[in-house]
Amino acid sequence: MTEERTINRSVLADQVKDRLLQDIMAGRYPPHSRIVETKVARELGTSQAPVREALRGLEALGVVDIH
Repeated sequence: MTEERTINRSVLADQVKDRLLQDIMAGRYPPHSRIVETKVARELGTSQAPVREALRGLEALGVVDIH
């Protein structure tokens, strides 16, 4: 008998992206405000790499602009 197991492979960057999107929608980051990678990483207890990847994902969705 084979038992099927599902593994949730939620990537850290996806979790950061979801959190940032929630914060943007809640007004924590109003339009034209600056989202600082180091600050977000410090607040979420992660490195800058997943924050950077999350911001790229949000840029691809048209939610943020990276300058």
